[in-house]
Amino acid sequence: MDPRRLLCTVLVALLPAVGTSCAEAEDLGRFSVADDGGDATLGDEVASDAEGDGGPDAAADSGGDAAPEAAADCGPTDTTTNCAGCGNACDTTNSSGATCDGTTCHYTGCDAGRADCDMSAPDTNGCECPTPGCCGSGCQVRHDTGVKLLSYYDCTPIGTYDMTQASEACLAFTGNVAMCQNDVIVCGGDGGSEDTICTPTAGKCACWDYSGAAAGYMHKSANATCKCPTTGETMWN
Repeated sequence: MDPRRLLCTVLVALLPAVGTSCAEAEDLGRFSVADDGGDATLGDEVASDAEGDGGPDAAADSGGDAAPEAAADCGPTDTTTNCAGCGNACDTTNSSGATCDGTTCHYTGCDAGRADCDMSAPDTNGCECPTPGCCGSGCQVRHDTGVKLLSYYDCTPIGTYDMTQASEACLAFTGNVAMCQNDVIVCGGDGGSEDTICTPTAGKCACWDYSGAAAGYMHKSANATCKCPTTGETMWN
C-alpha cells in the first residue's frame, strides 16, 4: 500500500472525527497528501485542536498564579519594616537600635523598666515586658510592697508570704538590705506567733508580716518605733 495511504488509514482509525475513510477525508479537505511525497497532514480540525490546547485556558494557567505573588512582593525582607516577611515591622516603641538579619529583629536596648523576654523569631514585639527582668521567656511578676507607688519584681507568684518575699519588699523600701531585720519585735503575743521583717534604722519603721494570722499585712510607722501589723491594715504582695 502507498505509505501515504497507510498513514491516512492509521490517522482515520485513531481520530474518528476526521472521517470514516481516507476518500471522505480528502473530499472534506480534512486530509491532504503532499504531491512531493511528504508526510500526510491533518488540516484545519487538527490545527484547531492544537490551538485550543494552548488557548485561553493555557494562558490562564501560566499567568494566574504569578499575579498574586507579584502583588504581595514587598521587596527585601531583611529590613526593620519587613523582617523575615512582608509587614513584619521591628518594634520602635519600647525598643532601640532595631536591625533585621532576614530571620529576626535584634535590638541594642530597651526603655527603662522594660525587657525583651520573648525573643522568638521574628521578635517584632521587642521589649514587650513592662518589667526590669524576665522569667524565662515571660515577664517578671510585679509585687506591691504596701507602700504607695513602690513595687518589686521577681519570678515568685503573687500571694507568696515568706522571709524572702518580706525581705524583698523591705529592700525595695530602704534600698539597703542591711536595714532589713527579722523579728526585731515580738508580734502575736508572748509566743511570738507572727514573723516580720522590719526596718528599725530607717527613720520611719515599716514591718512586713509573713507568718501568722496577719501574714500579708504591713505597718508603716510615722517614726522609728516598729509596730506589729494587724489584719485590716495595708496588704502587701
